[in-house]
Amino acid sequence: MNGGDNQVPYGSCIFEAHVMTTLQENYYKWLFLLLSDTDEVKDEHFESQFRMEYEYEDDDLPIGLIDYQESNNRLNREVEIYFDTRETNMQQLFKVTSDKDKVEEQRCKEREELEDLLGRVRESHQHMIENLREKVKYIREIKSASRLPDDDVKKLISVEKKRLIQFRTNGNRNDGNSPPDNKKRKVMNDHKSKCSDEKVQFFQKTKQKLDQEEIEGLIASWDIVEIVSSDRPVREST
Repeated sequence: MNGGDNQVPYGSCIFEAHVMTTLQENYYKWLFLLLSDTDEVKDEHFESQFRMEYEYEDDDLPIGLIDYQESNNRLNREVEIYFDTRETNMQQLFKVTSDKDKVEEQRCKEREELEDLLGRVRESHQHMIENLREKVKYIREIKSASRLPDDDVKKLISVEKKRLIQFRTNGNRNDGNSPPDNKKRKVMNDHKSKCSDEKVQFFQKTKQKLDQEEIEGLIASWDIVEIVSSDRPVREST
């Protein structure tokens, strides 16, 4: 937008809520489309090697689960962003430190929080990953054996990817085989859209959470750090 010179620091809360809802809804579908593409992923045995964080036990999680490699990180690897709970200035809630002890402390905290999150969602995600792996293997085998014309393969992929879309009712969410419920028309913010009840509820809760973060100054405070890290490698800013 504007040749990359976008003066809007972050999207509106309603826009960000739509983005988060779309990611939640389509995460496994997008993974399926990528992993079932034999041109993109050529290893024919990869589905047996493919492993996500949710499938690891706590004491088996990879050391590099949180990636601090320079190529994947805007920050200088010697610094870390942290939330200052003692700060009273709402514009300086997020800070950057290069103190070695503070950096290590923050990274340990992040890893513990991530491990806790994985523990809470592991069971439901493992089931979806099993379904994902089975569907990917099925499509890749069909493509390798050339058992069907291309148009038929495309139709099959279309059916399978719909079954990986989230926001199902309790009755069919866990089987991984049923397509999403028929969508219902809802009127939200003067715009008509087709949304399942569960999707609408997820969006509303996400929007409310973001609104609260904006009121508390969290979003504006984070944006200050984001601007600095976008303009130049962050070393230290308090």
